[in-house]
Amino acid sequence: MKLTIPIPVHNTPPHHLLEAYYSIKNQNHKNVHRIVIVDDHSDNPETLKVLRMLRAEVEVRRTRRVLGLAGCLNWIHKTVETEFIARMDSDDISYPERLSAQIDY
Repeated sequence: MKLTIPIPVHNTPPHHLLEAYYSIKNQNHKNVHRIVIVDDHSDNPETLKVLRMLRAEVEVRRTRRVLGLAGCLNWIHKTVETEFIARMDSDDISYPERLSAQIDY
């Protein structure tokens, strides 16, 4: 089963964003179709630096203006081609078995 994981970001402190991203990237469940970081028009230079770095590993999409959490999720849902979405906040850390447990349930 493939899924898409959107991670909305707005000026998230870099260490939180990196921990969140790597915790979802390193899941035991390997059928993740796509991780998309949705930059909600961040203007923090440190956040932008991390987002530029992550572009080499993952899709990063930037909104044209601040949409807020719900706006970002609605915006990215228009591009999802998988059956399921597993939401992730930019300051969350997921246990390695998170996706497997959710799918099994």
